[in-house]
Amino acid sequence: MQGMETAIWWNGEWITRRDPDERAALVSHLPEADADPVPLFEDLRDVAIRHLRRTGRTLPVHEELAHLFAAITCGHPVRDRDGINPPLLVRTIAPDNRDGCVEIDLGLPFDHLLVVRITPDFAIAGRRVDRAALPRGTEEGVLQLAWSDLTTAEIAWHGYPVAP
Repeated sequence: MQGMETAIWWNGEWITRRDPDERAALVSHLPEADADPVPLFEDLRDVAIRHLRRTGRTLPVHEELAHLFAAITCGHPVRDRDGINPPLLVRTIAPDNRDGCVEIDLGLPFDHLLVVRITPDFAIAGRRVDRAALPRGTEEGVLQLAWSDLTTAEIAWHGYPVAP
């Protein structure tokens, strides 16, 4: 979109897309990054914001935004194309999630967890944690995690205001 600027917060600094080579800047800070889904991510986020402003209702796109965020920041495939479970499990804390928690089925095969939080104004941030660092779940193998339980470095997406 014309006139839009985006930045990602990583390890205490903003990576802006105004850098001469945005792909190189993104990958230099996030080695697993994939810049290809960025335009789709931004367009979907912008449409969701405009829809909310116009109708007062949210579009049910939070899961898709979270998976696109994972693709951009972690190089995670947008969809598992070969039928094998990818090593990254993505969970979303959407604006309508009142308790701010996600449930993790510890019976699922994954090596890393990325919890993506989307605020009512569509600020998007993620925290990635290794499976080995997760606390043990309940006897049923389900773990409830709040955003505050995750103390890993935060990756934040800052999209500048969307035109009405």
